[in-house]
Amino acid sequence: MGVALGKISKIYGKIYNLENEHNLEPMRAPDFGFCWPAQRWASGHSLTSVLKDDDLTVGDFVRNMKQIVDLLRQLRGAIKELEPLIDSALVKIDRGVVVYAGAAV
Repeated sequence: MGVALGKISKIYGKIYNLENEHNLEPMRAPDFGFCWPAQRWASGHSLTSVLKDDDLTVGDFVRNMKQIVDLLRQLRGAIKELEPLIDSALVKIDRGVVVYAGAAV
């Protein structure tokens, strides 16, 4: 994941420089704070383990994960080439309390 975040940071840097060159108000820098809890969850860690060293509440965690699930489902329909990768990601993250919260709504 570190490689991907590095690439995102480099792309942001290029966009930031272009914004400055054209006297545009720069957009906010990417916030990678939720990447680590999401990655631990996708790796199969328990909810207790994911939240142990973080300031997230269960509700915040579930809401953020549901947003990721929703985004992945939208991308799945839009980018057919990524369907296998997205399906794999959905299996890893739409589980436990995340899938249960969706069923309860």
